[in-house]
Amino acid sequence: RPAALSDLQTLKTAHQGGGTFTYYGAKATTKELADIRGSSFDWVTNATAQNGIKYHELTDYGLDATTNAALVQSLNPSDYVFTTSGLTANSSRLLAVSSGSGLVYQTDQTPDATTSYSLGPITATTTPYTTHTVGFSNTTSIDPTSSTDLGTLSNFNIANDDAADDVDITIHFYGGEQLSHVALSGGDLSTNTGYSYKQTAGDTTASDLTDDIWTLSLNIDAGQPAKSTSVADNSNTEVLGMVLFTIDSDAVGTDNDFGGSVFRTDAWWNDIGGLNPNYKFSDKCPGINLSGTNGETIDFDFYLTKSYLERTFSTDFDTVDGGFANTGLSEVTDSNAGTGTYIDVSKDGATSALKLPVSISDVS
Repeated sequence: RPAALSDLQTLKTAHQGGGTFTYYGAKATTKELADIRGSSFDWVTNATAQNGIKYHELTDYGLDATTNAALVQSLNPSDYVFTTSGLTANSSRLLAVSSGSGLVYQTDQTPDATTSYSLGPITATTTPYTTHTVGFSNTTSIDPTSSTDLGTLSNFNIANDDAADDVDITIHFYGGEQLSHVALSGGDLSTNTGYSYKQTAGDTTASDLTDDIWTLSLNIDAGQPAKSTSVADNSNTEVLGMVLFTIDSDAVGTDNDFGGSVFRTDAWWNDIGGLNPNYKFSDKCPGINLSGTNGETIDFDFYLTKSYLERTFSTDFDTVDGGFANTGLSEVTDSNAGTGTYIDVSKDGATSALKLPVSISDVS
């Protein structure tokens, strides 16, 4: 197992005598390993190979294409293997394989019939958000942003593949970019340990977010897509994808900031038209236009974070009986409805409706 980059750097600094300094791989975030590629000592290339391979460990799923490209620059893909503890399926780390210009994530070093793939995030700007599309497929010969590939559901069917269950993903947000919300498509979010979004580095002052690092952790499972315009038959089919909507630091606290809330649906992303003010369910939140099929049910869950709800409805939930005990998600049952850490406002008769902390209007 690779050693932590910070520990290796400390050891090397202390190793001022003669002899050689030998190590067998470094463990760090994608950005940390990419940044040291241009330093006086390249910790990626100077590792000692094992059976011709140099192994390193990434502790997160890197969103930035420029960073990913810098990490693999001038590396021979056959000489390096990056395992990814920041992206696991069934507790097994995925491998991040160099494509020459970025990373392709896969569940097996030698692909087989059950290997799952993620081509890495596909980033686009849709004002006021930057969107990062992350999806899982059973082949690398697809592009989740292509209308042709999106029409081929069979390429994204991972029902019998490694990433069908218990996928953990850790993502960092740097330099003033913060997460507004997550749109999950096809999958299910674990209600027990499924969500965390918190500041993990930088100053604590809200006035300067430029040096902050915020970390998102999700535990998700693939799910059967609802029958919709492009899903005529959903038997033995499971899909898993998400879009991360980020905002600049100066947009934090505005109506465009949903504070890390999660919006989940079992509809396949090919049938979701994105944010649209004509379909809003609240004056504070635009909705989406989704192409469904008459008579077929499509499921939705909205996990609205404490920070978003308190800001939007000017309420301090800590002073309300039945309010939030913590931030994040936990399972709500009849016995703990008063202390649940989120409010499920998506279904009539939901357990949390037994004891809503406050009356919230314009939410269905």
